[in-house]
Amino acid sequence: SSMLEAAGRVAGTPPSTAVAFYNARLALLQQQDAELLRVAAKRKTVLAEEDFVDAMDAIITRDFFPDLPRLRAKLDYVDALERQDARRLVAAEERLLELGTPATPASAACGRGPALSGG
Repeated sequence: SSMLEAAGRVAGTPPSTAVAFYNARLALLQQQDAELLRVAAKRKTVLAEEDFVDAMDAIITRDFFPDLPRLRAKLDYVDALERQDARRLVAAEERLLELGTPATPASAACGRGPALSGG
C-alpha cells in the first residue's frame, strides 16, 4: 500500500484515488481473465485415444514425411504388378496420378536454394 501511496504522490493524485484506481483496474483484469478462461474451457474437445493417435499420425506424416503417401502408393503399385492384380493395379495408378509429383523440399519452397560457392 505504501508503494501505491508513493505512486499516487508522484503522479499528483491523492493516495486514496491511486489505490481506488489500482483496485478498479485489478478487478477489471480479474474479470477479463475469468471470461477468457470460461471461453477457453468451452473450446476444449477431448478426443478418444484412437482419434488422437490418428490425428497425430496425420500431422507427423504431413510435417516430417510428406512423400510417405506417394511411396505407399508406389509400393501398392509394385505389389499389384507382381501379383498381376489388374484391379489393384488400376487403383494404384489412379492414386499415383492423384498424388501428383513428389513434395518440394522445405528449403526450396522457402526460396532458399542450395548455397552458391562464391569465388
